[in-house]
Amino acid sequence: MTTDNSVNKIPIAGVLAILAQGPHPLVASTWRTYVSRGTAPSPCSYIGVTPMWDAAVVQQWADQREEDLALAAGELPSRHTSILNARLNLSDNAFRERAKHLIHEVEMYAVAASTPIQRAELVLELTRAVYDAVKTHHPQDEGLDGRDGPERRSLGKIVDAAYDHHDRMRGISPNI
Repeated sequence: MTTDNSVNKIPIAGVLAILAQGPHPLVASTWRTYVSRGTAPSPCSYIGVTPMWDAAVVQQWADQREEDLALAAGELPSRHTSILNARLNLSDNAFRERAKHLIHEVEMYAVAASTPIQRAELVLELTRAVYDAVKTHHPQDEGLDGRDGPERRSLGKIVDAAYDHHDRMRGISPNI
């Protein structure tokens, strides 16, 4: 049912129909529990006493839930695998497999991180590690120490951005 504000509002039966499309459907009581705990979207309106949800919000939540469940089961979601394969157009199959495993592990940490500051620390540590590896193991014979070059300078900008992001997240995280 579409209203003037073009939000497709659906009752719980519509929610359950969306969730039934994935490999992990829910029953009504579980959905209500998730909503009451705040782990699922709240109704966007009511018709009488009947709660109504925005279908697009429910679909987005369902997609994210399936991805989270796949990660928890140790699976790399297919959209990440295809992106990884496109970015890592490498001939070394062993390197590609190690990189896939590493990215999966990073995603698991990002999913488990419960605060913005924890995710910011993860980003900072990862960018610093790549920067340090380039500095130490792939010097480009420029600068006073012979370890500078275009790659290190470019990565330095990314590390600076990670520090800036970290500082901003420290400002919004309550438990710092």
